[in-house]
Amino acid sequence: MFLVLILVSFADQLAQYPQTRIFESVICYIHYEKTDRSKIKLGRDSVGPGAIGGVDEMWCKADAVQNELASLGGYLQMFDSIPNLLLALPFGWCADRFGRWPLMFMNLIQLILTASFIQLVAWFWQTISIKTIWTSAFFSILGGGPPISSALFFVVLSDVTPEADRAAVFLRAGAVNVSANLFMPPLAAWLMTINPWIPFLGSTGLLVLAALLYISIPETLDYLHLFSPTISHPPSPIVESSPAPPGLNMADHSISAGFGTRWTLEIREATLFLLNDWRVPALIIPFCGHMLIAAGGPLLLQYVSKRYALTFSNGTLLITIRNGMNVLLLIVILPYVSTLLMKGYGLSNQRKDLYLARVSQILVAVGWTLQIGRAHV
Repeated sequence: MFLVLILVSFADQLAQYPQTRIFESVICYIHYEKTDRSKIKLGRDSVGPGAIGGVDEMWCKADAVQNELASLGGYLQMFDSIPNLLLALPFGWCADRFGRWPLMFMNLIQLILTASFIQLVAWFWQTISIKTIWTSAFFSILGGGPPISSALFFVVLSDVTPEADRAAVFLRAGAVNVSANLFMPPLAAWLMTINPWIPFLGSTGLLVLAALLYISIPETLDYLHLFSPTISHPPSPIVESSPAPPGLNMADHSISAGFGTRWTLEIREATLFLLNDWRVPALIIPFCGHMLIAAGGPLLLQYVSKRYALTFSNGTLLITIRNGMNVLLLIVILPYVSTLLMKGYGLSNQRKDLYLARVSQILVAVGWTLQIGRAHV
């Protein structure tokens, strides 16, 4: 499972920045075809896939090009989020009822099909509008998208890990993701200096390898009772019988009613935590902003590239410095501060986490305020 996670995480980071560069190249070429053909170096009959080499990258930092690039990525994220939101609860129910393996495998297939479709559109940009990539969200019907695959991954780990060891296992999973953020952007930046299609297509190859490896992983729902012996399902509610409508078999009516009742109860149980304490939904609301920040990697690269007149490959190296600071924070600074608060000040684990969360949010607010002020200078 960790090897699958490594491949998927590395594929995501390897593709993110080359994809943005290829989108920019296509938009830039079409823009100068309409406004200033003197900037075009190669005609449509000789320019490569994704319009790479058709216009010097320095000319692609024009406001019109960058605005359209930001809109393209923003709408893509919006369309991708719709099936993620609608399918999260049904897929979670299916994972508990029918097993994790089919959903996880279909999610990996969905990631491959989505990436391949986007690459196909970018490759044949001369005959297919680049905005066609928005329809890639339809592939999420197969697996639900990255948020659901991430949730299923931790569910699978929980199935086969004793409760006392789960925190350590989850931290190792986080370390895998951080390592992808640290090591893959420099590799992508170097490959982009040769051709951005190399890391872009290579990322899909990693996804295919991850799907092939996942075939060897068994269904983990069967192991759930080993580490959660107290799990029990509530008895099925007794439903008073009622006369069946004309033409409806009584047995079919009972089965339908029982299924509908169980479905209603499971949905209610899954969402009950939102109603028990008003602070829970109040804490969830700020995560809307967190998701914007988490999904802002390509947008940050776009801003850095334009603001400081950098190529996308050099901008990717600059973002790697930020990722390195995250690694330092997670591996060195936070563990040291946590130990200091618990041993030096005698704080409990929960109170320590509360203080760290509060300080983190204050620093985030200060950092974004400084960033906004810098952007206006």
